[in-house]
Amino acid sequence: MSAPHLGIDDEDFSFDLIPAIEKSFGIRFGQTDFEQIKTYGEFCTLVYSKLPLACASDCTLQQAFYKLRKVLPTGTAAIEPNSLLADILPAQRVQRRLAAQAIERALNMKLDILGMPSLAQNVCFGLLIGSIFGLPVAALIGHITNSTIGWWACLASFTVSIIGLDIGTRLGTTIQFATVGEVVNAMSSRFYRQSRRDPSTANKSELARQLNILFSHHTGIEPAALTPDAILV
Repeated sequence: MSAPHLGIDDEDFSFDLIPAIEKSFGIRFGQTDFEQIKTYGEFCTLVYSKLPLACASDCTLQQAFYKLRKVLPTGTAAIEPNSLLADILPAQRVQRRLAAQAIERALNMKLDILGMPSLAQNVCFGLLIGSIFGLPVAALIGHITNSTIGWWACLASFTVSIIGLDIGTRLGTTIQFATVGEVVNAMSSRFYRQSRRDPSTANKSELARQLNILFSHHTGIEPAALTPDAILV
């Protein structure tokens, strides 16, 4: 049986996934590190080799949960991993935004606890993609008809989508996580070392799972497909 091809896009790999891994694990990759990397297993081995950390057996998820619980708004009921975030954050939008900012500031982690509604986000992404793919068509039609209306329409659509996404990200008040446990998972995958009580240590048995989560999140590939022999390109 041949190894599956993951079909990783070079831009997603270089400009999205790699910076996320570097930030989470506190490591840096060199320009030549990936020259001989062909499979997902080899990629994981490279990441592990960049972690000159002491081994520990304690649970990062548990430590992240305790860190989060300490900075959640006071006056709430007993908080568990399955506690709903909507029951913990204030219902009033301005207060919710301030509370979420305080949590991220206390943790020193940009978790994007709040954001824009999914429908508005999909509309903005639709406008963005439409404007990018529509630009060549608009240019061709403009060349034939000697009109720049289509080009300006694409530019306006692109601008509106970028501004909308930026405003939604900075000022959105829609809760992006259903439970406390989901926030904890985001903490431990996006900020693995910061989530640990002692950032100079790592639980090697956890690294494969955390790397799978990051890889899947930034590439859209299902974790089940991330086998050691899977070919990256």
